[in-house]
Amino acid sequence: MTREQLEDYPNIVAEIADLQEYLHTVVGDTVQDGSSGYPHSILIRGLPAGEKERQRIKALAAQKIEIEQFVDGLPTARERRLARAVMKYGTRWDVIRRELHSAKSADAVRMAYCRIFTKCS
Repeated sequence: MTREQLEDYPNIVAEIADLQEYLHTVVGDTVQDGSSGYPHSILIRGLPAGEKERQRIKALAAQKIEIEQFVDGLPTARERRLARAVMKYGTRWDVIRRELHSAKSADAVRMAYCRIFTKCS
């Protein structure tokens, strides 16, 4: 597990939501029909095929599970809380510092996060 993978967690979750929304959105198209003797337009509606999107969702879900298992396996509660805050807010260190109710500076929180990966590597 790398820092970049963990920091990409919010984007993975958002992309999964976007793809699922796309797969559940009804699409339509207009075609011409002339079987009744004169040409006229017909509106056809349905769901997109989206096989490529379903495969992408599976791959992203596997990455998401891998990241969550890594965070659950961290040795201390402080490290798990810090990693979950990064998963939720990205790398906005001042926001993370407030979320953890830390009296330390944003840079101190960032360095504590970096030490997680030097210890685990």
